[in-house]
Amino acid sequence: MAVLLFIAKLILSCALLYGYYHFFLRNKRFHHYNRFYLLAIALLSLIIPFLNIPVNLFGFGQQHPTLIQTLRVINANGWEEPVTIYARQNQWSKWISMQNALYIIYIAGAVTSLIMLLRSLAWIQNLKRKYPYEIIDQLKIYNTTEPGTPFSFFRSIFWDRKISLDDKKGRQIFRHEMFHVKEKHSADILLMETLSCICWFNPFYHLIKKEIKAIHEFLADEYAISENNRYDYAELLVSYAITQKSPVLTNPFFHNQIKRRITMITQSNLIRRSGYISRIMALPLLFLLVSAFAVKLTHKPFAHPASHYAIKNTTVVIDPGHGGIFPGAVSKNGIYEKDINLSIAQKIKELAPQYNVNVVLTRNSDATVGNATELREDLLNRVAITNNEKPDLLLSLHVNTAMEKTLGQTGFEAYISRRKADIKAKQLATVILGELKNIYATSETIQLRDEGITVIDKSDYPSVLIECGFLNNPQDEIFITNKDNQEKTARKILEGIVKYSNAQGGDGIIQKDTLAKVTYTRENKTSADTMTYFTHSIDNKDTTPAIIFTKVEIEPDYAGGEKGWIAYLIKNVHYPKDAIAKKLQGTVVVEFIVDTNGKISDVKAISGPKELQAESIRVVKESGNWISAVQNGKKVKAYKRQPITFKLA
Repeated sequence: MAVLLFIAKLILSCALLYGYYHFFLRNKRFHHYNRFYLLAIALLSLIIPFLNIPVNLFGFGQQHPTLIQTLRVINANGWEEPVTIYARQNQWSKWISMQNALYIIYIAGAVTSLIMLLRSLAWIQNLKRKYPYEIIDQLKIYNTTEPGTPFSFFRSIFWDRKISLDDKKGRQIFRHEMFHVKEKHSADILLMETLSCICWFNPFYHLIKKEIKAIHEFLADEYAISENNRYDYAELLVSYAITQKSPVLTNPFFHNQIKRRITMITQSNLIRRSGYISRIMALPLLFLLVSAFAVKLTHKPFAHPASHYAIKNTTVVIDPGHGGIFPGAVSKNGIYEKDINLSIAQKIKELAPQYNVNVVLTRNSDATVGNATELREDLLNRVAITNNEKPDLLLSLHVNTAMEKTLGQTGFEAYISRRKADIKAKQLATVILGELKNIYATSETIQLRDEGITVIDKSDYPSVLIECGFLNNPQDEIFITNKDNQEKTARKILEGIVKYSNAQGGDGIIQKDTLAKVTYTRENKTSADTMTYFTHSIDNKDTTPAIIFTKVEIEPDYAGGEKGWIAYLIKNVHYPKDAIAKKLQGTVVVEFIVDTNGKISDVKAISGPKELQAESIRVVKESGNWISAVQNGKKVKAYKRQPITFKLA
């Protein structure tokens, strides 16, 4: 899409600028102006699509006290880290796509144009080797019998030996070619030929190239004649006006646009006032084009209002979730959660100085934190960075995924730790969600996860995890992968941080009696959920171990640990051939039970493409014995879920 937009801007800007030339400047006598105008529009039309000139629209807001009313808190579901399995497609089917077809067409056109250019250069070099030359005033004069001569190429003039330099007409022709050399017209043609090779699909480059050659002839004709013999010179052109082939890089004297050249020679030298106006009016057109295609309006907040600027310098640790060997969620379009998290985090850091906020990133590249090889090590490294920085707050950025039965879920969500009571974290989550809802769908509640979130659980500072939409919701994916929307998201998060910071600093008012009651929802859960539910014995003193737990104190674990489990899946899962043939991708969530002896049973796929489910079930069934879950110091039967993402390489 970006390439097509670039091509559209290139052609449209070139069309408008050339259109102005065609209707207001063409066939006028200000040839020098027209020459440089055409060269300029050829280059500018190529540059304009690349320009991105931000123009800030500053907004002023009133300084109101900050009132923070904490949102309701509810429990939410989570799942294990997904493991991504890649497959190689048939090489031919991989390359058969509209995008690749367009690439092939472009390359074919560019190569064809380049071959034609090289052939012309080779033809000229062959002439230099074939004929002797004389050096006159640093010019090489080749005396040839070639058709299409005389013509010039840089500091070489290829002369037709049939034309005598002793008569008046021969001297006029020589002066004509001398002017081409003097004004470096060959450089213009070579530049346009190069641009035409690169952008051969742009028809206006070919028109510009043709017009520049005509203007070269107008200028050289003007130099070769005087007021008293212009009609004789026109007669000379007519008498030699025969069809001749010539290479694209040269300035042949007997050019094919004879009619236009004769018109220019014989018309009056008088330049009317309208000629000056038409030249000057090209500047407003250029200004409008740059404004339309290159200027990007941004709504950066004014630095001083309290609503957009932290009164005290605020230090924030931003934790871009996942990274390196832990990619997080993956969309059907191959978008990785880890990349979105990092992109938003980097944008927050870039914009933070405007808000008097100092940002520290736990990672600034696609790598695990501290080069960790295990997920737990990676998470604890993030916690260590946070606690060492002693920040005012921590924000962990993620992108969510929804179960297949709830794919309609959308928008931003905020999570806080259930392991610790932290009113400041609730307030922080409240103000950030309040800002984010101005740009996209946002949950009106703060959420908890029973299984805990290491980064915010173990942080010593107010900590919130922000889920920036659902990656398997097409609308959310389009929104959050857009660079402009990522900047909007970054700004709203920063505005929420500023509002929270200013309230903590005394500028705002935190009214405890306005804080909503924190509620933890509990309901009957299906096996697809991760909430723990308990059945008590008659004396209500102990939990019955016969229950199958969905959440326990110590989760069931693979015998080789988390790292071994991931390695096992990557090695043993085979991408189904029929799924490759159908170009199917997606995430299968496998649920199974680990009993008190570590045996697994009831393995089933609860979501994901059917064509990928059988292989996912097979590999889990063959995984061998596990380490049982523990609840209240006893081994118990427990559910386990594993997402397996299949992605075509």
